[in-house]
Amino acid sequence: MKNREYLISLLKKIGINEYADNSAKANNAVANIYNKHALDMPLMLKHLLHNTINHADDFELYALTEEIANSHLKDFFTPEEIKVYSKMKREKEVVEFPIIIKPAIKISEDQYIFSGNAKWLFNLREHQLLNYNVATQRATTHVVKKGEDIWQITVYEEAVKKIKESMEQGHYVPTTITLNIPEFDRENEEPNDFYYDEKNLSLVINRIDAFDILDGYHRYLALCRAVDNNPDFDYPMEVRIVHFPEYKAKSFIYQEDQKTKMRKIDSNSMDMYKDANYVTDRLNASITFDLQDEISRSSGLISFGEFAEIVDYLYFKKNKSQITAKERILIQKALEEGFNGLTYYDTDYLEHKYSFTDLCIILYGIKNGKSSEEIDKAVQNQNKLDVKKFYNKKARQPLFTEINNKLYS
Repeated sequence: MKNREYLISLLKKIGINEYADNSAKANNAVANIYNKHALDMPLMLKHLLHNTINHADDFELYALTEEIANSHLKDFFTPEEIKVYSKMKREKEVVEFPIIIKPAIKISEDQYIFSGNAKWLFNLREHQLLNYNVATQRATTHVVKKGEDIWQITVYEEAVKKIKESMEQGHYVPTTITLNIPEFDRENEEPNDFYYDEKNLSLVINRIDAFDILDGYHRYLALCRAVDNNPDFDYPMEVRIVHFPEYKAKSFIYQEDQKTKMRKIDSNSMDMYKDANYVTDRLNASITFDLQDEISRSSGLISFGEFAEIVDYLYFKKNKSQITAKERILIQKALEEGFNGLTYYDTDYLEHKYSFTDLCIILYGIKNGKSSEEIDKAVQNQNKLDVKKFYNKKARQPLFTEINNKLYS
């Protein structure tokens, strides 16, 4: 599938302009989709009127495009996808109760954990046993559609994309996804029925219309998209199943958000599959590097996160091709020679506490083949810079343009 975000934007526009005020036309469209592809009509109606379209899988987006924007099919789907999806049906399988989850460990009367995987979650989705409860989501987006207020779950597409890619590469460290058994069945408002079997270490669910995804929504979307792309894909994870009333579910979300926060620049530096972090880590460990062990996340002369941020921008961000081991070694070598030359030129750099601005000036100089004397002079003249531009400690082109024009020209 090509340009998912643009397709969603197009379908939203068509849905609002052509179907939002015409319920007969909208119902007819989803009926056509059901007759051809056996996709759930209430779900597809929500997608059509854009409440949930961000969460639609590729097949559901295909069915909508085929029905309401057929002339655009080839713009977003490959010939092979069109061939497969055009004949595909997805019938809702009848859920056979009880649902038995084992082995499950009881943590308390309303919390249980077990080892699950992507296919288990995907199976819940196929049986329409997962619900997106807007009332207990961290972030929602307010939409006014034809005068009607709608709140929909905010999806950070870039985050979903990165998680999916990390999972597919086998780099993602499995984390807990939390599902909530609501107090009541939404359809008939009867209590959901379940119990824990101590003897068999099993959570037995006799009746439920759907679990609420309480925590891990973006990971869930990433998993489902990975399975959509490759039906054989699987990934392990810890699943926590809870039975919280809405007030406690909200308290749980609040509690999760109070975990120790990290600056984004420091958080990014923890990804050791990132080329810049790998090079920075190797450089810091090199016995021939004059500032060995001084690149640190806490007490060193150089901030690991800030150093890696700048190295990433200058050496890796614009390089769209796969970086080879040889290229990483050559970059590490250039950085080591550059800093060693600077400390040899002036030994004060062996004890210098490097600011973000210092690092931008020095690393830009090294990247562009400046001599130690030129780099030192630039550092000493940094008062010529507009220092406010460097306050947010994010490497970007305007910083290096200013450094080049005011310090190295």
